[in-house]
Amino acid sequence: MRIKGKNVSWILYILGILGLVFFAVILSGIVIPDKNSISDNLILERTKLIISILGPTLTLVVFIRTIQIQLESSKNLIRDNVSKDFYNLLNLFTKIQGKLEYKDFTNLNDSISKKMDKLGENLSLRNNNDTCKKVNLDLKTDYLTTMNKELDGYSQTLNNYFINAYYQFGSYLKVFHRILKLLNSKYESNDISYQDYRMYIGILRGQIENYEFYIIFINALFTNRGTGMGVELIKTSFFGDDLDISLKQHFSHPDFLEDVLKEYFIEDTKRYKSIIERKNIRETYKKRNKESNLLSLLKVEYKLDSGKSIQISNGIKS
Repeated sequence: MRIKGKNVSWILYILGILGLVFFAVILSGIVIPDKNSISDNLILERTKLIISILGPTLTLVVFIRTIQIQLESSKNLIRDNVSKDFYNLLNLFTKIQGKLEYKDFTNLNDSISKKMDKLGENLSLRNNNDTCKKVNLDLKTDYLTTMNKELDGYSQTLNNYFINAYYQFGSYLKVFHRILKLLNSKYESNDISYQDYRMYIGILRGQIENYEFYIIFINALFTNRGTGMGVELIKTSFFGDDLDISLKQHFSHPDFLEDVLKEYFIEDTKRYKSIIERKNIRETYKKRNKESNLLSLLKVEYKLDSGKSIQISNGIKS
């Protein structure tokens, strides 16, 4: 039979009191021996001594236990309030989610995917030195400069897609961001346990369809408005763990962003490190250029086969 934590606490209290009584009895025998010339009423004298020892001690124990109960009640109240706030927001989120039609998601998804494919091609072409040299000779121009402008243009276009779709997806993304912010805030302030935190993240993840993950991810990385939400997604494992990402379990992400997902969005095995990193990025976010996206904020780079790297961003240095 498994003994729960609260039961163990009460057992320890009872054992402690019994130990104290035993100690008081032994002490009374030492202080007032059987052959005591002071009093003929040996039992009465020893009883008085035991009470004088136990009385204040038991009062202190009761006082401490009362404080503990009050603290536990307060913590349970906070935990219940977090649960209430979470489910209220989740209910609001599902209502907004339900008003959006499937084609709303797929239309935005298709537009994003086409541009992300172009962006991926832009990056992969940089690994083909022969192609770059040939184009440079044919066009008599610096091809890489042109590619850099295209890269910046793709990022800006992705941002514009979400600006144009804001009237449809604005509330959806705002409430999703609010839920993440609530959970991170309450977990980081120890108002909820790690187990509760992982449970809530799991419930939220279960509410999201595959095609929604893609929209949330790209919005978090490439858009100015989505930067705050992106910060709250850092080190939450919302998109899954290492294996989930490798298998594309929840959504089919662009291959060139797989390392970004694994480096920035998977929770660290040492949980405190995840909290510290998220807090540090929040501070950077507060001081950011207002036109920066999460990619530029994190200074995310794409590593070329040559060993060099290029920063994937909206072209604005944070």
